[in-house]
Amino acid sequence: GMFRGMIFQLSRALPWRRKQKWRTIIALLLIAGFFYIFIAQYSSISSMEISSHLKIAEVTTIMTNSTNKSIIKNRDFVHGTLRENIKKDLFYSHKNNDIDKTLYKMLPLIDTTYYSKEKISEIMKQKYSNIPLQYLEKSTFSLEKNQSCGKYPDLFDLSYNNINWQYFKTKNGSYFYLFSAFYDNRTLHNNKPVVRVLSMINTLKPYIKPHCQFWFKGIKLPVITKVSTAYYIWKESWGNYKEQILQPYLLTCDIPKVYKKMIPESISLVENSCDNATTNIRVINNQPTSGIKKDIAVCVKGLDILRVDLSARLVEWLELLNLQGVNKVIMYELAVHPNVSKVLKYYQATGFVDLIPLTLPGNQANLEDLRHRYLKEKAVFKRQNELIPYNDCFYRNMNLYKYISLLDTDEIIMPRKNITTWIQLIDILKLMSNTTKSYSSYIFRHVYAMSSMTEVKGYNPDIPIYMHMLRNVYHAHNYTKPRAYIKAFHNTERILTLHNHFPFACIGGECSGYEVNTDIAHLIHYREDCVGELKKNCSQFKNVTVRDEDIWKYKNGLMKSTFKVLFSLGFFDYTIDMPFKVLWDLGFFNSKLEIPIT
Repeated sequence: GMFRGMIFQLSRALPWRRKQKWRTIIALLLIAGFFYIFIAQYSSISSMEISSHLKIAEVTTIMTNSTNKSIIKNRDFVHGTLRENIKKDLFYSHKNNDIDKTLYKMLPLIDTTYYSKEKISEIMKQKYSNIPLQYLEKSTFSLEKNQSCGKYPDLFDLSYNNINWQYFKTKNGSYFYLFSAFYDNRTLHNNKPVVRVLSMINTLKPYIKPHCQFWFKGIKLPVITKVSTAYYIWKESWGNYKEQILQPYLLTCDIPKVYKKMIPESISLVENSCDNATTNIRVINNQPTSGIKKDIAVCVKGLDILRVDLSARLVEWLELLNLQGVNKVIMYELAVHPNVSKVLKYYQATGFVDLIPLTLPGNQANLEDLRHRYLKEKAVFKRQNELIPYNDCFYRNMNLYKYISLLDTDEIIMPRKNITTWIQLIDILKLMSNTTKSYSSYIFRHVYAMSSMTEVKGYNPDIPIYMHMLRNVYHAHNYTKPRAYIKAFHNTERILTLHNHFPFACIGGECSGYEVNTDIAHLIHYREDCVGELKKNCSQFKNVTVRDEDIWKYKNGLMKSTFKVLFSLGFFDYTIDMPFKVLWDLGFFNSKLEIPIT
């Protein structure tokens, strides 16, 4: 840059009359030659050589503060400074033939974190939620073999189908795949407390009801009962009603009266009461730290978006839920695009999202690309498998939240008019409905909002192109049929088993749903086309549309928060000249600056 500037200034100073032009050209060539010789003498280290040394520094430094939240350093600033220092060192060391000493002083930015046994156990507790805590921490529980009925299974005697599923096989060839177990002591249940076990079984009606071996802290022998109820979480008319196809079940084990005041640490299922178990599932009993339930959480089935980058849409969706007053979003992950993974980890670090890894049981495909194809081509198998994370999410959070809603990431329950939060909406629905009746669910009608509906009308130029929901303000005039494709707020005191759209079974009698008037709220489904079974008649939704600007009551807050997250995660070119006022208005200087992660 300096060289070009000197040439430019010199060219302006030199005479350019036609007779003197040749002299000027010769002078410029001589100057260029002089600088070439000077640079070549002192800069013989090639750029490739410098780059190879700089690879030592190509590591993102992560520092952990006292609250164990990761702070991402500005990698470009660090690397920029380091790059200049290395260039200087290499320049002068080459001049002094002292490169070896310079490289000797450099330290690679490697992770030197020490992981104690306690720290590793804590990580395993969070990562593998069905492994009993007895295996992960010092316990008064004795692991020695007893001489009577059943023994506490050794960790390496457990039969794992894959990372998330334990299993056992009965003599008649039935396979029981176990995903998770939960302590259920809800007040409306007559036989409380019980333990619920989510499973997939390769039979329509288990001809053999397994025995439940409860393992209590401080008691060597198992406390044994038999499975009292096997709830089938499917309907015959939906297909796949065949033997040898894995079927979703919720198994219930009643805790004997003598032990009603004790909570088992884990549970094993066996064919005969005194069999040595090859399964041992942690009994989950999540309780609010304050002793009071929060309002509402959202559950999302296993994400399988490996080859599509939906990161911007996901941020917009999560930020909208946050503005609507949702306390927590629980998401299950099969496989996702790297950018989507970056978004999920960000929200997981903030505490707004819980992320739970998911696999398929049995001999179903679990290689990422094969599994994606399998779930796409085997729609009924896909829907049966989805019932496990839906119900697992419900039981993990039934004691933490008053209501649970099951949503996909292209759906939103939208309060109408001046209602902004879901809590306000629930309060209004309680007043409108029969307050003497405890409804199991508040049900919202389903309406399509397709991109083509807004495209023909024209987008608002003031809304960024990446704000998909905010831009698409036209939806179908016609709703799908009542009770079809609906979503709901589910009362956590009433639900026993759940389907994507409605409850299968409830505690305290039949399930009762209150259908919400579409003038109060509805479910908007953002899609490019109708679902498969409605494609033939999709014109009835596409042809007549309605402009609906209800989402714009969140516009300012949603645009700012979405941009801030995307900017912080490095989805924008943060080297551009970003106006200071814009960053100030977004709050980047009111709190700790979120450095973009690249």
